[in-house]
Amino acid sequence: MSEVPIHPKAEIRLEVKIPTATMLKVLWNANLAKGSWQVETANEIPTDRKVKVALMLPNAEVVLTGIVHTCTEKKKARGYFVGVALDPPSLEARATIDNIIGSVKELKRKDDNSSDLFDDSDIEIK
Repeated sequence: MSEVPIHPKAEIRLEVKIPTATMLKVLWNANLAKGSWQVETANEIPTDRKVKVALMLPNAEVVLTGIVHTCTEKKKARGYFVGVALDPPSLEARATIDNIIGSVKELKRKDDNSSDLFDDSDIEIK
């Protein structure tokens, strides 16, 4: 596997495309709000490196900062899984995330009392 060397002092920016508000809500509730996230990358990134994680949304970009705490080579494919311990988001980033998440409509099934289902253009609930 050919790797692109990472300069020790270069800023590392990881871009993650998130196509819908529903996906952002799921990711935020499952991982990001808890302070850590796993990102797939082509290059090995040393632990304790500061990184910026850019969440590329349809109408916005939110940049979060953090520190790499794990980097594991994929077993069946090229690349790495990088665990990032995230810093608390800036007020601007948090407001953008809250605004996007707030746009997701909650939907309950008639025979289901749970509110874990989301109504957004990327899924269909029957």
